[in-house]
Amino acid sequence: MINNLNYLLSVPAFISGIQSLVTHSDSKIRRRGLMLFNSKLELEKSSLTDQQRKYFLDMLPSLTSIIKCTSITNNEPSTSVTDVQSALLTAEILARNFGAEDPEPFLGLIPEIVSLLQRQYTKNANVTASCLVCLATLSGEMKTTFLEHLPKFLELLIKIIRSVFASKDNNDMLQLSVLSSLSVVLTFLHMYMTPYLLDLIPTLSHENLLLSNNSHVISSVNKIFQLLSKNVPVGYLLPGLFAAFKSAQQFSHVKSAALLLNFLGDVIESMDRKNSQKESMRLFKFFMDAFEYESALHIKQAIRDPQQLLDVKQKIISGFRKLVMKLNENEFKPILIKTVDWAGLNSEQAWTTEAVRKKVFFYSLITELTRTLKSLFVPYFGYVLDNSIECLVWAKDQAGSSWKHAEPHWLVVNVLAALYECFLHDNDRFISKERFEKLLQPLVDQLENTQGAKELFYTRTNDYLAPCLTQLAVCVGNETLWKPLNYQVLLKTRNDSAQVRFAALTVVEKMYTKLEEQLLPLLPETIPFLAELMEDPDQRVEKLCKELTKFIEQFLGGSSISSYL
Repeated sequence: MINNLNYLLSVPAFISGIQSLVTHSDSKIRRRGLMLFNSKLELEKSSLTDQQRKYFLDMLPSLTSIIKCTSITNNEPSTSVTDVQSALLTAEILARNFGAEDPEPFLGLIPEIVSLLQRQYTKNANVTASCLVCLATLSGEMKTTFLEHLPKFLELLIKIIRSVFASKDNNDMLQLSVLSSLSVVLTFLHMYMTPYLLDLIPTLSHENLLLSNNSHVISSVNKIFQLLSKNVPVGYLLPGLFAAFKSAQQFSHVKSAALLLNFLGDVIESMDRKNSQKESMRLFKFFMDAFEYESALHIKQAIRDPQQLLDVKQKIISGFRKLVMKLNENEFKPILIKTVDWAGLNSEQAWTTEAVRKKVFFYSLITELTRTLKSLFVPYFGYVLDNSIECLVWAKDQAGSSWKHAEPHWLVVNVLAALYECFLHDNDRFISKERFEKLLQPLVDQLENTQGAKELFYTRTNDYLAPCLTQLAVCVGNETLWKPLNYQVLLKTRNDSAQVRFAALTVVEKMYTKLEEQLLPLLPETIPFLAELMEDPDQRVEKLCKELTKFIEQFLGGSSISSYL
């Protein structure tokens, strides 16, 4: 009956009736009265006059009286908790509808909600969540009118985040409420957040939070960091980010480090030219620290998840690449030279695990920069070409040794990947005849580098060495230089090891696949080697030789070379 009567009453009569209901001695009637009020507001809000709006706002003192309740704990009757939650919900609906246009009436309510939050955040999760949602809505709607209360709210918000995610009781509703509340504040009042970033960024990137099993929590955290990178000037973000990354390093929090590195990449991407110039050296100094961190992670036995290691590495490289894209040549060149020095390319270092690990990372970095900058980066290989040869020679010499880690393998893989990108994007003949001759033998000799398990050998030769040698042939584009390349590879088909013979034949196959009939002038010197391999004791080698022979015959106009074999 009351529900139907609700539609007939004028706004003043309705509000007068509701104010009587919300002070009733029966808790159920109080809550029902607030529900009727919420329904009436949703029904009438689009057609309210200024005077009618004022009548609805006259409910705020009654709501404030309910929210002032000071005895709510988990041990108290649930009715009192529900009363407060209902009042907070109604206050939130009022704020959503009227807070932007008429913020003044809400000023008396905010301190009471903040006070309630301060008392209850360690006692009652439901009330805490309701307080957070209401305050977040008030901040978003009232904007600068809310500023007086923002410091206290943010202080509590950071405390609650720490408390909630340090607790063993995973309350998903509360976790999502606190994160969504922070998102609202960052959306509407981000320009006033700078004094709190030094505490906020380490709190949001703490491992306790990132280890949550709730995917919505992780998604909310990522959204908050996106809002930070988009809305807050880079100069204010970096101190908090650097402090958080230092903490992640200290406690070996790899997930935290990965999140912060991804965040930094977004920050760099959003920088304008002026900030790029201003912050480039500070950012580069951070990346040098991150390079050290990545190398150390691989050596630590405590970190056993390869995917986590790869994730950190990729995010460091991605962030550095984004920084490089913001620089001009005069700014980039000294940074590259310092990076070369960090990797030990210009000094005679012992080939320790740490030294090799740095080079492994460095060549991964160079590979990515070349993929991004293409022909623009190729001339900078002048700084690394000699060292890449040294790395190949050293790694081959380790074929008889047993390293505890697979660093020699990864060093070769990354050097080959970098050289492949250099050859692929060399549009201005950087690889001259002299450089080709320096590279030729160290590259071809990798066919005899059997260091590590067979699986690693086949990965190196099939996925990296064969494409690299083939691209080198394409790059030089000169039959005079193809001849020694082809011959040196063919010589490896006479190695005592079947896997070396197979790998060498794979390179020949890839060269013919890429260059096709252009290699036919080299066929006369190739045939004697193929003839030997047609009777190879290893079935895999013999089979590949027959397949290669058939493939070559396609370019001979139907002629067969079988009679020469």
